Amino acid sequence: MITPSEVNQVIESLQDLGRNGSINYDGKLPDKETARKVTHVGKVMIGSMQKEPLGALIRGMVLFWKRTNTFNGSVSLLHRYYIQYVTRFPEDDHGMTQWILENRDNEYDPFGTIVESDASSYQEFLQIKRVKAEMSKQHIALNEVAHRARLQRDLKKIEVNLPKAIARNDGAAVAAMQSTQNEIRSYFGYCRK
Repeated sequence: MITPSEVNQVIESLQDLGRNGSINYDGKLPDKETARKVTHVGKVMIGSMQKEPLGALIRGMVLFWKRTNTFNGSVSLLHRYYIQYVTRFPEDDHGMTQWILENRDNEYDPFGTIVESDASSYQEFLQIKRVKAEMSKQHIALNEVAHRARLQRDLKKIEVNLPKAIARNDGAAVAAMQSTQNEIRSYFGYCRK
């Protein structure tokens, strides 16, 4: 169990590393496991941190993970700290994002994903996500339009070929076309029984 005093010591050492800004910082740093535990429990504290201490902590975390060759992947705790920071201090969104992008080892930082991980700010990242979501909706809508057009063509073919199958006395073709016709009409909401 980590004591509140230990949490404060680790956070202060990471902040010192972040203020120093160098991976070659020679101050006292925690071991990897302690740092991971503290940054996990420390997320509760970040809501009360001011801009400079929180920014220093984020920079210190990036440098610490880089220095210790620790890859946190998409579950990097940095992401939560970063979101807190850029949400509370949007005027520094671009600056903090650029700093992280230039100094990170974890390609998932700071956004928690490698998709659009080169956006220049959190706002740009969100904008890219919104545009992609809209494009996806439009793509789905276009696919639906194309699907409906295909079904309408199929329905017209059945209307032409069904009388011919009846005239040939081809029961299997008649049954298949009627079944398909009912499915299509049901899809369009006007199934006749």
